[in-house]
Amino acid sequence: MIALPPLFAACLALACLLLPPTLAATPRGPGLRAAPFSVSSSGQFRVRLQQQEEIREPMRDGEVYLEVSFVAVSAERVKKALLRELKLADQFQGKIHLAISPARSSHEIIPVVASLQRDGWQYAVELPQRIGEIAFVRAITHALLLEIANRHSQTRSAEIPLWLGEGLAQKLLYEVGGGFLMKPETYVDQTKIRFDPGFFFRELKPGLKLMNFSELSSTSATQLTNEAVQRFIATTVVFVSELLEIQNGAERLVTTLQNLPHRWNWQTAFLEGFHPHFRTLLDVEKWWSVSLTDLASHQTRLATASESVLDPLEALLTATLQQRSTTNALPDERTVTLQEFIRETEFSAQREVLRQKIAQLVALQFRSRAEVMNLSDRYRAALEAYFEARDTTQPVGSLRLPAPAQGRAAVEKVLRELDALDGDRKKLRQQFADISSPNIDPRVRDPRRQR
Repeated sequence: MIALPPLFAACLALACLLLPPTLAATPRGPGLRAAPFSVSSSGQFRVRLQQQEEIREPMRDGEVYLEVSFVAVSAERVKKALLRELKLADQFQGKIHLAISPARSSHEIIPVVASLQRDGWQYAVELPQRIGEIAFVRAITHALLLEIANRHSQTRSAEIPLWLGEGLAQKLLYEVGGGFLMKPETYVDQTKIRFDPGFFFRELKPGLKLMNFSELSSTSATQLTNEAVQRFIATTVVFVSELLEIQNGAERLVTTLQNLPHRWNWQTAFLEGFHPHFRTLLDVEKWWSVSLTDLASHQTRLATASESVLDPLEALLTATLQQRSTTNALPDERTVTLQEFIRETEFSAQREVLRQKIAQLVALQFRSRAEVMNLSDRYRAALEAYFEARDTTQPVGSLRLPAPAQGRAAVEKVLRELDALDGDRKKLRQQFADISSPNIDPRVRDPRRQR
């Protein structure tokens, strides 16, 4: 389950000073856990560690300790997910400088600074050395959106609307299920989970509703109390997701971003980007009101019975395999079942993927119907038992050594269990299909999606 933590809203505001542009490597200081400078694989992210005395405060739940190479890889993971969401190729122009500041508290805001240099726009983000995943994804998403928006601007920088940056960041976290902040050598299975707006409906406290468009567009960072934060976050992610469902929604959203530096407010840029779908802000208000009604009705229908309740579980029961046809060739990716993944890879390659799958299955139980919750827990138990058996029997080292007898037995056992669970899952899907009404999803015949 994705937590809805307090909003670091001010990370979407521009700071007034650019971080020092000098990125030369500096000597490693005592107690530092990473190299002082690193460039990400695409070349867009330049990461450096500031030589400062580390602040003394306890680590909070969910926080990790940033290392330079760690940040470079993690930022690329966020970019890959965002580009996929916006259906864009990687054609960056501006470089993003990430400074890890040991002296910065994780309670502080994370400023994103845009500066126009002779060779184009440059961006600077100062990260605390201890940070939570949502704060990291939020800051990187904001920097990337600024870079996309400013590509054709030679004068002023865009200002990303509060709802847009937050909505996209939360959507990325939901669909990937976390795993952005992991060590560079870790293989992360970024299986995209089908977005379920009902999750955010159910997360709201009793009596709370999603914001209307007027509330959403007028909300400022200073107005976000704890209760308002929950409503705002839930509204932004559902609103952005609904916009992306419109025909050519991703392209329209990118056009909106590119219009921002050339318009005095985001509302004008938004209407131009989504023309002719919306001609006035009143059209947006009406569309969002109808969308909320449809989504609420959809959740009521799903509460009775529907095949789609199994979709989030089935999205977790696959993994991505990377294979090279030759030594120097780029890796080819293919989606396989968990059985194929376990059968075709060494346990050293499975370890982090299985950890992530187990965590996602646990989270899924809290937002599933009873039947699906039980099945998810059985999948979790099977993977957990296999993980524990292999984690104690796997030889140390990267050499491809024959698995011990107990390791082979663990593989055979989990494959049998997963096959049996797949059979139960197919039966459950058929049961849902038998009692589900036709065209249960209002999106199927929603004419607004065909414009």
